[in-house]
Amino acid sequence: MHLRRVVIVLAASCLALAGLPSISSAAPVVTSHLTVRVQANAAKWVSSEVGGATVVIKDASTGQVLRSGRVVGTSGETTAIMNDPRTPLEPTPTLDEAASVTFSFGFSRPRRLLVEAYGPLVGPTPVSQTSAQVWIVPGDDQNLAVTLHGLIVTVLSPAPHTLAISTGPVQMGITASVQMLCGCPVSTTTPWTPDLYRVRALIRAPGAAGQAVTLAYQSTDTFIGSVTFPGPGMYDVIVVADMPGSGNTGSSSTSVVIAP
Repeated sequence: MHLRRVVIVLAASCLALAGLPSISSAAPVVTSHLTVRVQANAAKWVSSEVGGATVVIKDASTGQVLRSGRVVGTSGETTAIMNDPRTPLEPTPTLDEAASVTFSFGFSRPRRLLVEAYGPLVGPTPVSQTSAQVWIVPGDDQNLAVTLHGLIVTVLSPAPHTLAISTGPVQMGITASVQMLCGCPVSTTTPWTPDLYRVRALIRAPGAAGQAVTLAYQSTDTFIGSVTFPGPGMYDVIVVADMPGSGNTGSSSTSVVIAP
């Protein structure tokens, strides 16, 4: 240990004689910027229209939270993102003030960051989440795009705890809304055509066999179907939507009570 200190002192003396900075001097703190955008898988940017997405920046080694914020802006230009050809090396276009958040850091050496994104924020909890790691070099400006998988699914009817009075079977309509995470509409006139989706209502009741009902496209974002509840009881109605092959899935639920 004593020998090591002697070597360090001698090295510092040699550097000083040569007119070079000492190895013990601290490197200067330099400002860096990181701009983060959050993209919906198979769609556009997660925007203010759907509540945006929360972005949390942590030190990748320690887990310490360094910064947090929310992306603000639009979902971008549809044609440029969904139709214009580009190579895998070309980034997704950010025209029309595509939603983003920019963070500033003061580092004296390269630092590895963990970037977490949660969104969209259309309900009490984020629909999806993702994470990525990136190195920040002092003085550099970085751009990072992360991708969220999922769908925004909302049961429009029946309302939660819907009550029907009957001693026998009850037929009831089910209506659900399905959107991409960017809020982009499902429609015959958009890139997100109804045939890309599979939407089902799963009916569950304690002690009874479940049933599944396919919901058909009716109009923009809207899928409908009908289910027959066999008789008195408490039923959970779980609507599940997915885009087979894309990894996008979403779910929402409601409940029905049939009382004699």
